[in-house]
Amino acid sequence: MKVLDTRPSDDDELADPAEVHQRLAATLDEALDAIGDIQTSARAGQRR
Repeated sequence: MKVLDTRPSDDDELADPAEVHQRLAATLDEALDAIGDIQTSARAGQRR
């Protein structure tokens, strides 16, 4: 899983709040998918 640095700077594309929101939402979706996969594996008795 990647880590997103959302601190804005003057010369950074992350200075745009809409871009920050989109990237945070995408990262959150990835994290929640990974958590769901872990839960499914654990419920099936599988170890990661």
